[in-house]
Amino acid sequence: MEKIKILLVDDDRNFLLSLSEGLHAHDEKYEVLLAGNGIEAIEKLKSEEVNIVVTDLRMPEMDGIELIVVISRDYPELNIIVMTAYGTSEIENNLKNFGNCQYIEKPLDFNDLVSKIEKGIRPISTGFINGISIKSFIQILKMEKKSCTLKVISKNKSGELFFEKGELFEAVTGDIDGLEAALEVISWHSPEIEIIGENKKKNNNINKDIDYLILEAVKKSDELKNKKKQENKSNKMESQMNVKKLNESIEKLREDLGDSLITMDVWGVDDAQSLGGYNSEPKAVALFNQITIDIDKALIKSGFPSLGDYYTLNLMGGKMIVIINLGKYQWGMLLDKTKTNLGLLTNVIIPELLDLFEEAVAG
Repeated sequence: MEKIKILLVDDDRNFLLSLSEGLHAHDEKYEVLLAGNGIEAIEKLKSEEVNIVVTDLRMPEMDGIELIVVISRDYPELNIIVMTAYGTSEIENNLKNFGNCQYIEKPLDFNDLVSKIEKGIRPISTGFINGISIKSFIQILKMEKKSCTLKVISKNKSGELFFEKGELFEAVTGDIDGLEAALEVISWHSPEIEIIGENKKKNNNINKDIDYLILEAVKKSDELKNKKKQENKSNKMESQMNVKKLNESIEKLREDLGDSLITMDVWGVDDAQSLGGYNSEPKAVALFNQITIDIDKALIKSGFPSLGDYYTLNLMGGKMIVIINLGKYQWGMLLDKTKTNLGLLTNVIIPELLDLFEEAVAG
């Protein structure tokens, strides 16, 4: 039977020997390799086919954090068990986000270590995460109070993060630096990370806590995702419509209403994204899209007929809102009532507009 090769990494030689003897005595199927730091561990990995690495975090020359980076990059399917005397539930959760890391606190519970080794050598059906979570990684740097420079690469983008005793002092990516660059880099998904040396930049252009930066980066990432999602919906909606005919309808309405028209938008009900308009008002679009939905729901719930083709609202200051209900779409206008011929609007302009819009939707 082929033996399971375990690479133990720690700068305490006596501790390594004691742990090695304990593993041999526990099960003869284990073959134990020893390394005093990350550099020695990498040399072992180059020459031996290792099944699992058990490493301390704080070591000279190359510490456990740097070793994790190299293993995640060059040996992504190799499981790691991290030993630390500074264990917390926070560091455990961060290591889980690496995809192939477990955690055990010193002084070791030997039975717990064996259990984690057995768990680590089993095939994992869900596979491994190819790429380290930058958010989890910088939290570990903070807890370990590490000084270093990180080179971070994501697709065709690259950046550098400069740490001093676990605090992020400076960041650079492309033409931007400081806080803006930090939020940009931290928001990247599963990038490649390389520790390239000590922090050479001493100017603190960020002056924000790591936890604050992570929260802001998550917010930024979510905003970009939502924006892209809304743009995709709008593009899909526009592709189903004859945009030329829609613009012709808008121009026709502007001519008919003249200076009584203050603002106008056509939007999709699903996402309240404007497809076209005049003096567009995104906040008004969102507001009246929801108002129209709520009115319709209230009418139906109360046993009344649902909204027809349009409705109007008289506002203070001689203003009037007209909302035309077009199924998947709505057409809203803010008018100066003192300059509007209401008979012409309801009997001629709106019916013509409905006909034109139906042609645009039909393509």
